[in-house]
Amino acid sequence: MLTIVGLQMVMDPASPAARALPFWFSREIATYAIDHTDSGYLGRGLLHGAVVAVTMVALVAIATGVRLRRRPHLRFG
Repeated sequence: MLTIVGLQMVMDPASPAARALPFWFSREIATYAIDHTDSGYLGRGLLHGAVVAVTMVALVAIATGVRLRRRPHLRFG
């Protein structure tokens, strides 16, 4: 987690690589709230946050399913 936050702080926020990091949405929402910019910042931030959240939940669900299937005492059938 610290590595990701460190990368987020070091990278140029306008670069395409920064948008691939999971906390990019916080920059967009903060820019909207502090600088009173157009609603595009808010929309991009909320969309990115939702996509990151759905992706992380899916990855955790897949990893949990794989780990549970490897346990013989939890197998059904």
